[in-house]
Amino acid sequence: MVAKTPQIKLGDELCMLRCAVYDKDGNELSVNNSVHSACEKTPYEALKKLDSSKLNAKIENDTLKLKNEGGSVITGLFVETPLTQKVFFDDNFITLLPGEERVIKIDGDYTELYIEGYGCQKQTIKK
Repeated sequence: MVAKTPQIKLGDELCMLRCAVYDKDGNELSVNNSVHSACEKTPYEALKKLDSSKLNAKIENDTLKLKNEGGSVITGLFVETPLTQKVFFDDNFITLLPGEERVIKIDGDYTELYIEGYGCQKQTIKK
């Protein structure tokens, strides 16, 4: 196993630490992202000021495909449905580096998905 821990600077007040573990063939086994602030009074206020990145989101065959097509990090990204719909996602608190993609499996009946996070515009996607 190999562990990699790059530190990514997010402006003057924030940095993100990504810790990932890979098997001998280079397949990612586990990843953990944490955001850290240098500001003592309002530590994570700077998240609201992240440069907006372009998030491409589309539904295909009970999966949600997400891609960060911009130049900034998107963090705290989550997916919701209307409260009356019971849906399960295999992942749902996501960080995407520029150019990074993620596929989320969706289980349940839904009519639309709401996607939002720090560093991207809120989106509604109809099924």
